[in-house]
Amino acid sequence: MIFPATFPLDKKNSAERAVFMALSNLPADDFDIFYSKSFRGVTDRRQDDYEIDFIITDKRENWINSIIIVEVKGGNLSYSGTDNCWFQNGNRMDEGPDEQARKNKHYFINKYRGTLTQIPIDWVVWFPEVELPADCEMPTNLDNWQLLDNKSLTNPLLHISEASDEIINNHENLPGISTADYECSLKAGLLRGIGFVQPLNILLKQYEDVYYELAEEQLTYFESLLSIPKLAVSGGAGTGKTMLATSSAIEFSNSG
Repeated sequence: MIFPATFPLDKKNSAERAVFMALSNLPADDFDIFYSKSFRGVTDRRQDDYEIDFIITDKRENWINSIIIVEVKGGNLSYSGTDNCWFQNGNRMDEGPDEQARKNKHYFINKYRGTLTQIPIDWVVWFPEVELPADCEMPTNLDNWQLLDNKSLTNPLLHISEASDEIINNHENLPGISTADYECSLKAGLLRGIGFVQPLNILLKQYEDVYYELAEEQLTYFESLLSIPKLAVSGGAGTGKTMLATSSAIEFSNSG
């Protein structure tokens, strides 16, 4: 299942949208996908705010097998082994997508270190607007399974499953955790919201404002009864339509 269920309208990132739509097709019973999660955390006495593009939980066979941190980058990308840097649309990037993904993985593990000690976790980068040549060999900072491209959009289940299997094989000492433990800890934390309660004095003020507004409208109604032969009143349930009609009938009856 993917969270949120639809791509946010305020997001204009075409690369992330393409990956979101592809991941939406993963079996809901086998994978949880969390999109664009922001985190506030402190490491080494520094405040580190960070955002993870996608967090994918592999829960095939009703077990939490692995977690994949996904960093998405759009545009025309390339990597120079000579200069040891990435380029996006011809411009040198201050920080490469692999380094961002690696840092996010460590930040994420640090934040949930009490929960993630038994779950294999690693990262991939996804470049949905470029294709990797078939005969391309990976530089030293990437394994083959860690780089997804435009072709990966057509069969995300295959590529995400392969990445998860690699992560599991690379962390054989980590058995994963039960789905029940995951649901009540990590998943609950990632989906936690916040609600607010209005103070009583503000609620009373709002009710008072509504009361005076209704009183003024009702007065206008009674003043219009004598000058308008046919007067229509509209309003939702509980707004006092029946009360106004009854009061008007009594008033006309008393006045003859």
